[in-house]
Amino acid sequence: MIVPENWPKQAKSILIHIISMAHIALLYAMSHCAKNRSSATAIQLQQTRDEINLLREELRIKDTRMKHIPPNHRPHYTPTERLAILELKAIRGWSTGQTAEVFLVNPETVAYWIKMLDDTGPKALVRMLQPVNKLPDFIRYIVSRLKILCPAMGKVKIAQALTKAGLVLSTSTVGRILKSNNMPPKEPACDSIRDLKQTLSARYPNHIWNVDLTVIPTSGGFWTSWLPFTVPQVWPFCWWLVCTLDQYSRCIVGFAIFKKPPTAAQIRSFLGRAVNKINCKPRHIITDNGLQFRSKTFRKWCKRKNIDLRYGAVGRYGSIAIIERSFRTLKSEWLRKIIVPLYFNGMRKKLTTYIRWYNCYRPHQGLNGMIPAEIYDSKSQKPDTFKLNTGEKIRLIVTFFEGDRHLPIIKLKRAA
Repeated sequence: MIVPENWPKQAKSILIHIISMAHIALLYAMSHCAKNRSSATAIQLQQTRDEINLLREELRIKDTRMKHIPPNHRPHYTPTERLAILELKAIRGWSTGQTAEVFLVNPETVAYWIKMLDDTGPKALVRMLQPVNKLPDFIRYIVSRLKILCPAMGKVKIAQALTKAGLVLSTSTVGRILKSNNMPPKEPACDSIRDLKQTLSARYPNHIWNVDLTVIPTSGGFWTSWLPFTVPQVWPFCWWLVCTLDQYSRCIVGFAIFKKPPTAAQIRSFLGRAVNKINCKPRHIITDNGLQFRSKTFRKWCKRKNIDLRYGAVGRYGSIAIIERSFRTLKSEWLRKIIVPLYFNGMRKKLTTYIRWYNCYRPHQGLNGMIPAEIYDSKSQKPDTFKLNTGEKIRLIVTFFEGDRHLPIIKLKRAA
């Protein structure tokens, strides 16, 4: 190896290049192991360990910065944060010294919090987000806890989920509750640009299908430290996902994953399987202007099936904006919070889990809070709502679909 002149001056740049190259080399090594079914579980376990180590390094860097601040100048924890620390202490089984070491406070401070735990009043050292003593406060507490348990949900989704569970709350009411608790506002979801003229409107299920492609990075991104500053968008660096979405109900009818950009023949085969699975074909298919959808073979297939093929414009209502919004939801609410598997069966299983939850449990703003499966199966009905008297309480039950903590199922029951 030829060592450049004045190499110590370039040592830091060399270090970044080496780490970036090691990242790609590890992905390649794991991808070869992932082809072996018996090694898939070991690869997934190693990915989990690596993610834990990286998160620990992030915390170490932040803690190091905080330690440089003199203790008497460090920001104080709020009363609600003190209660959250004591809750974590209980679930972890930490001693007072361990808790103080993790959160960079004195052990005497943690002991004093525990001593003052039962104090009440607005000046209490340790407090809940909201006192649970009245019906409005109890509902406020439910909304606050739901936001903590499911932070990806905004005010619209929380209002829709609680309405579906039987507790009718307006979006503005939920927004005021979250704002009063200093919750950061979530960007409102928007399925499309509604001030543009709608050219084609779905009138019933399977009337219009949207078909589109997206890439799912396996390690968080495509950046490298050398030209062209990106890795190829193929496996093992990413998966290619194609989805078919029913525009009327927002239901995902079918999906497929590929290791590289799919061809027109693969898209045609995928749509054929989706049509055979539900035993029904759409009247219209709307896609973007990708090469797969512009090919002669794909257009001939649509014509042979008596399907009207249309090409949409980005951001136009009734175009492909609806399925693009679904991809954005998939990535922001779920995929960016999990470890993306490198082996095909694991990735397909995770996507199947998410799409089943998306179709059967997730309320949609474009459907006025309804669930896609209800609209698709023509079982739309208003949920049974609670009629509560003063002093009566309800219980919030949050479960997670197939154990995935990013896929909540929300229910309400009357407290005993």
